[in-house]
Amino acid sequence: MDAGHPIELHPVLFSVTGITNSAKLNCHLNSFGQIQVRRLNRVQEHAFAKARMKYFAIKLFELFRLMLFRPHQVQIAALCYRKTKQGEVEFLLVTSRETKRWILPKGWVMKNKSGVQAAIREAWEEAGVADVIETKEPIGFYLYQKILKSGITYKIRTSVYPLLVKKIEGKYPEAHQRERKWCSLGEAVELIGEPDLARLISNISKEELFFEQIS
Repeated sequence: MDAGHPIELHPVLFSVTGITNSAKLNCHLNSFGQIQVRRLNRVQEHAFAKARMKYFAIKLFELFRLMLFRPHQVQIAALCYRKTKQGEVEFLLVTSRETKRWILPKGWVMKNKSGVQAAIREAWEEAGVADVIETKEPIGFYLYQKILKSGITYKIRTSVYPLLVKKIEGKYPEAHQRERKWCSLGEAVELIGEPDLARLISNISKEELFFEQIS
């Protein structure tokens, strides 16, 4: 950039507070390549105010759109389970990365993968499940609300795929980010914070899960 030419900055980003109530500044390079700061003239201030109003109008529109039109987002979850020597069913739960709540391994639908394939992938990445016996169809679904950083909430519809665990590894992609725990049916229902999911699990029978694998 030639010396003395103004630096092209987004007009919303060079508003400085603390000097005056709303000091608006213009930046130039002098002949030594140093940044000089000057006040905006009337024309520049008008352009600045117009750009700022447009910026906040767009953000306000996005906020109202999220509040008024919140379609269900779609996720998949892996209901990982095993049968103990006593013939009881245990479920594998993991903690969420941020809030450390007990949940099922879950994630967004994946391009070029079926629902059960995506569930198997999430079970491996989040819980270290390396080998499973799968079913092609979900055993049900549940709804939960996800809270954005802005405070806006929207509903997510999660399909649950049962996976009979045959092998589990100690090293897996998210081992350092999550805890995992085998739970009885009662304990799993108590630990899970999503009411719809807890009801779904509590209504599952052994026959629904194990099918022909029951001896």
